[in-house]
Amino acid sequence: MPLLHILELILVFFLLFAWIWVVIRIIGDVILSKDLGGLGKGIWMLLIILIPWLGVLCYLIVRGRGIENRNYTQRVAVSSVADELSKLAELRDKGVLTDAEFDAQKDKLLN
Repeated sequence: MPLLHILELILVFFLLFAWIWVVIRIIGDVILSKDLGGLGKGIWMLLIILIPWLGVLCYLIVRGRGIENRNYTQRVAVSSVADELSKLAELRDKGVLTDAEFDAQKDKLLN
């Protein structure tokens, strides 16, 4: 197998991997977007599944600017909840909070 064919195969594999990663990332963004309703999510998913290249390109043009902001907001929310839970656990371990108070605060944070 000539070297050029091997390099071509590596390039095709890389492009396929990049394409799959982009599609998964966009589908995840559609599903987790809180500013889209059910109809909007359904239309975007239908467009991405039926006409992938056009659907992904349209999504990136229309909603691409907010993808990183939504991702950052989700990461911050998850880390802040985890931080709050660890602080509550420390307070419970020190005896400042009772188990009932800890459970109530934990339920409040998780819901």
